[in-house]
Parts: sequence; structure tokens; C-alpha cells
Amino acid sequence: MTQDRIIPATQSLLFIGNGPCQFISPEFCFQSHNIMLHCLSHSLWSALLSFSYRLYVLHHPMPRSSTLRILIFLCYLPSFFQLIALGMSSDSAVMMEEILRTHYPQYDSHSGVVYGIKELKWGLIYTILYVTLPVTPIYIAIVIIRSKIVGHLDKVENMSTQTKLMHEQLLKVLTYQALLPMLYLIAVISYALGALNIYHHPLLEYCVFIFLTLISTLAPLVSLYFVRPYSKWISSRIFKQRKADAVKAGGGYPQKATNPSASAPGGNL
Repeated sequence: MTQDRIIPATQSLLFIGNGPCQFISPEFCFQSHNIMLHCLSHSLWSALLSFSYRLYVLHHPMPRSSTLRILIFLCYLPSFFQLIALGMSSDSAVMMEEILRTHYPQYDSHSGVVYGIKELKWGLIYTILYVTLPVTPIYIAIVIIRSKIVGHLDKVENMSTQTKLMHEQLLKVLTYQALLPMLYLIAVISYALGALNIYHHPLLEYCVFIFLTLISTLAPLVSLYFVRPYSKWISSRIFKQRKADAVKAGGGYPQKATNPSASAPGGNL
């Protein structure tokens, strides 16, 4: 929707949106970007919560659904606060165009719309800290929790084969999803290089959200591939459709393999 370039400029934060949102308004682009960033940043906490829950149920009875709802709500509150705080911080597009021409005159012939925040408001500061600082601690915590889960599954002997297989499948999904925050870390580093005025380049400005959107793209694909009920359902649908296409191509009858020796001269001798 937005296809952002993120351009730090002293105390300002500029975005150049090249997506479909540019045909609506700069403010719509800003709020679309805000929602996207909100979902991506909260996905980190969701991954940590998923790992923590898996470890908890291995040692304790499964908590009540009401307890889980409260826990999920409490975990979501900081992310919701980030959504509101940044959403109230946007400045006018005309002002952001002037800042872009002042700090980056080489971008004067840019395509797309410019939007962003003029100065370091509390909403922007909170968002930057919330999005960047927890990445490394959360990733370390996920690695530690995963190792504990693996160690417990290796030691347990009285667990049924089906239950153990289910845990192993879910653990495999969570493990691959745990690798995805590495892309988040690359995005944070790309942003830091520009924000600290170390290096500026259009490719680096695009990289921030390219890597972030890769996370949201790959995460559901991991679940669909490694969780057996999902993969079986998809496979059955695909193969069923292929079989139906083969029958249709054969004039309504399934194609049967023929014996080459039977049709060859002297094949019945």
C-alpha cells in the first residue's frame, strides 16, 4: 500500500510513499505506514509469547482461556499505545516537502508523496525506542526458551507419540519463525545507518521496509508448510484439482498407462 522510503533528517523523519496510497492522500499514506509498522513490531512480541506459552504448557496445566485473553491483552497494550502515539504525530505534507528539499536537494525530482514528522515528538521517540530496542533482547529470549523446550522434549519419555509429534511440529514452526527477527534486525541497522548520518543511499532507505515486509510474508508460509494439518489440506486441494484437470483433459475418463510391450509387434509372443 505504501512502499516506503524512510529518510532520517536531523530531528525529522521523512517518508516517500510510492505505493497506491499516493493516489489518495499523504495522510492516508502515513496512517497506512503506521498500521503496518504497528503490526510488524507486535509480531516480535507475539513470537516471544508463542514460545513462552509452549514452554509453560510443558511444565504446567494449560491455562484457562480467560487467563490467556488477559495475557494477550496486556501484551498488546504497548503496541496499541505505539499505534495511537505515532498516529497523532504526523505533520503537513507541504512542510515535509520543504524539509526534504532543504536536507536532500538531490531528491527534488522524486516520485511519490512525502509525509512524516517534523521534529522529535514524544510519539516518534516512543515508537523508535519501542521498535528498535527490544529486537535483540527478544531474539535472545526466544533462543533461550527454544533450547529449554528442545531439552525438555528430549528428556520426556511418557509423552504419547502423537503429542510429542505435535510439539515437534509446532517447535519446528516456531524455530523457523524465530529466524525471521534477523530480518527485523537488518532493517533496524539500515535505519540506524541513516539516522546516525553514517551512510545515505536510496537502496538503504528502501531496505528498511523491504526486510520488514519479508517477515510478514514468510511467517504464514512457514506455518502452512510445516504444520501438518495445513500442508495436508493444501496438498489435497492442489492434487485434487490436478486430478480433475487430468480427467477433463482425457475426455472425462482418467488416463490409464498402457503396456508398451503389448502394442509392439510380436509383443504377445
